[in-house]
Amino acid sequence: MSERKEKNDSFFGWCAEVFLWLGDWIVYFVEKCFEYFSRKDNIQLSENPQTSEESEVIDWENQDIETTIAAAKQGNPEAQFYLAGCYYWGDGVAVNYEEAVKWYSLAAQQNILGAQVGLGNCYYNGEGVPKSYDQAVKLYRQAAEQGHPEAQNNLGECYYAGEGVPEDNAEAVKWFSLSAGQGYSIAQVNLGDCYYFGNGVPQDYEKAADFYRRAAEQNNAEGQSNLGECYRDGEGVIEDAEEAVKWFNLAVKQDNSYAQKNLGLCYYCGYGVELDMAKARELIELAAAQENEEAIKLLEDLEF
Repeated sequence: MSERKEKNDSFFGWCAEVFLWLGDWIVYFVEKCFEYFSRKDNIQLSENPQTSEESEVIDWENQDIETTIAAAKQGNPEAQFYLAGCYYWGDGVAVNYEEAVKWYSLAAQQNILGAQVGLGNCYYNGEGVPKSYDQAVKLYRQAAEQGHPEAQNNLGECYYAGEGVPEDNAEAVKWFSLSAGQGYSIAQVNLGDCYYFGNGVPQDYEKAADFYRRAAEQNNAEGQSNLGECYRDGEGVIEDAEEAVKWFNLAVKQDNSYAQKNLGLCYYCGYGVELDMAKARELIELAAAQENEEAIKLLEDLEF
């Protein structure tokens, strides 16, 4: 019995020494790990310093033009993009398409997607540069492939019209769909047109009306007018004169010439509103003044 006890005491003593030795190593290991990761964090911070100035988002709309010009000259891409828009639209400076192209180009080179679209528009319209659909398509594609909704829509329009690329309605639908999926109302109208006329997709009035509605509810005047036509003609929706007039009225408030013509015809026929020849003529004349060919012909053909 005593011999076994001595052996047990010896064994437990050895175990205690081992645990003490391991404990020292565990403490040492934890300390070294803490030291390593602390040093790693410091290295990362020094490699990627983020000052309050760099992280600050500047609202260029609230900056004076001299400040914006100075920042643009120093290479700030957002300032370059905003300054280009100022020159393009004449906001705070005189309209100057050449200057707009200069600043759009510099910002586009720094991968500002809006600048790529703006520069593409300049090439598309021949503003500040010779007109070039090929160059416009190249710029639209750069931004579109990075998910810019306006660029996707514009590229779709180029495929739809065969400008800078071979005409391809299916490819147009692809880009309209990507843009419309991001809520871009112009693309929603364009995609609605594709479904309405069966271009690039099977004709489907219900889908056309659905896309027109999406745009109309974002206050897109063309979407409102087109949705009004769907209600007037019972295409994709149940015919409803009051709904038709409602959407025509909303678009008329935005001076949409097709809505002016359509609402004028409603007053001319007493469709959804009381018959009113004077109001009908007034609205159709407003549309004709915007060179709406259908309205011009109506003024020639109708008797008021």
